[in-house]
Amino acid sequence: MNSNPLIRKIFTPATAVAAGLLLLAFLYSGTLFLFAPNDPIRGKKGWLVSTDQIPPARPLAEFPTTVGPYVKVAEERLDKDTERTLGTTNYIVWTYRDTRGKDGATVTGMRFQFAYWSGTRQILSTGVHYPELCYVGGGAKTLDASTVDLSLRPKGGTAETVPLRIFQFVSAGGGPPGNVGYFFIMNGRRIASADYLRIATFLGPTRNLYYCKVECMPCTLRKNPDTGRMEAASGVADPEAAKEIIRQFLELALPDVEKMLPQN
Repeated sequence: MNSNPLIRKIFTPATAVAAGLLLLAFLYSGTLFLFAPNDPIRGKKGWLVSTDQIPPARPLAEFPTTVGPYVKVAEERLDKDTERTLGTTNYIVWTYRDTRGKDGATVTGMRFQFAYWSGTRQILSTGVHYPELCYVGGGAKTLDASTVDLSLRPKGGTAETVPLRIFQFVSAGGGPPGNVGYFFIMNGRRIASADYLRIATFLGPTRNLYYCKVECMPCTLRKNPDTGRMEAASGVADPEAAKEIIRQFLELALPDVEKMLPQN
């Protein structure tokens, strides 16, 4: 055994395990890129990364336009550069209006994003997109972020839990805070952590791999003076109030989300 105290302090069993895991991750990821079939960078063919695109069970555009008391009033498409960064054109960004509001009251609703990726190479090449990354990249300021277990009680179904990431922010233009909640579904498994999703992508199956992101932002609505259409105006500042609105929406929407995904 080496008698040098500095060497003994550095090379502990814990550091050896950590180094081993890093080495395995490096070798695994390097092998993926070296042997990726028809890899656009290296131009090589191999067998470890699947280019198969696993389509959703139904087109996302067939998602219901009415979800309980929520009625779709607007939809968005991202510009081409943003779509290239996102790594998929298979997504919807819809705004729903809550029809339970009384006449004369502030109009409220839900900005709902549902995006889908499939195929190991597509997922590895585009990375994971989530509000803490994308909102801040657009100029928003982070106020807080946390993960909660959201208890759902769907009508006619059994109680279940969804791991939900809540991100509180202030938009680039200022104004009151907003709260957005999101989670991922990867091959049927619900995940709140983008870091966990990255690891699962590397260590998961190389074929028939897919994941989707479900993102909900409770908001007030206003009529766009140029288009006359309803659009999201500002978020809900209270995290607890936002969480409860998201919970109620997901109780209604989650069964339809899962109908869209490949059935394992």
